[in-house]
Amino acid sequence: MTHPEFPRSIRFSVESLDAALHRISGSPETNCANEAERLSGRLRYDLDFATIGDIFEYGLHEYLILIQKRLAELSSALFEIYCATNETISV
Repeated sequence: MTHPEFPRSIRFSVESLDAALHRISGSPETNCANEAERLSGRLRYDLDFATIGDIFEYGLHEYLILIQKRLAELSSALFEIYCATNETISV
């Protein structure tokens, strides 16, 4: 779950997502060009410093629910930034 190099770990996936978002925007990883980068960077930071002890103390199930909520929030930000449009389509 928190392994930095195992491709199926949450941490690896969030680090890859954060790096990809910065490549898309062209902003350095030390800055946030938009809300999606801010959310992914914050989640990445939290995962980088979480220990297994912290996770089990919080409660594994509760921790995973929290991560799911944060990923859903990040997904919404990605949609708003890269997919949503205010244009109306004339038929």
